[in-house]
Amino acid sequence: PIHVAAGIGTPIIGVFGPTAPEETGPVSRGPVRIVRQKVGCRLACYFEDCHHRVCLDSLGPDRVIAELEKILK
Repeated sequence: PIHVAAGIGTPIIGVFGPTAPEETGPVSRGPVRIVRQKVGCRLACYFEDCHHRVCLDSLGPDRVIAELEKILK
């Protein structure tokens, strides 16, 4: 859905965990906000070797809502 939204220029908030938004994130002419928590991993793991998922567990709805408020202004 994030890439379809990007294709039509819809404002986007992308929540990223183990993937790298620089590699798999949306390319859009519309506004894009990326929400992620860097936890010290050197490479994107795509959860292949990590079973802790701390990168997603550390993201709360408050962070996403804060980005939503910015993009709607």
